[in-house]
Amino acid sequence: KAISLAGFDELSPRGRELFDALLESNNILPPLVTSLQELGETEAERILSRLKRRARSDQWEVKSLIRCLNLTSAFPELGSSFVALLSEIPVDKRPPALIPQIRNESWAKDMLQKWVADTQTPTPVQKAISGLQRRK
Repeated sequence: KAISLAGFDELSPRGRELFDALLESNNILPPLVTSLQELGETEAERILSRLKRRARSDQWEVKSLIRCLNLTSAFPELGSSFVALLSEIPVDKRPPALIPQIRNESWAKDMLQKWVADTQTPTPVQKAISGLQRRK
């Protein structure tokens, strides 16, 4: 008997609705975050997996990355999964516009420190991180 490999990230009708809504969003939307919390962490994680695949295929566009933040806002424990995605971004494509969005997230602190210490990190990203550290 063949086993369906696609089943691991199947979404309920409500999960599919929220996934589609996330694809239309360009920022963190509190009503969407609340709906994701009501959906539950397991399905939210499946949605995050799909959004991560989309971010890769979108070549790390900021809006594709920011969509994922709705899920980390709903379930901060998914932050480590998002950090794993951010770690895949080529150094020259690290987005400075994402920094203000993740600066206060505990799951992002170590990664931001690594980025600022990496001499290959583009200057705008380093300045965005350093500027945030000075404002604390």
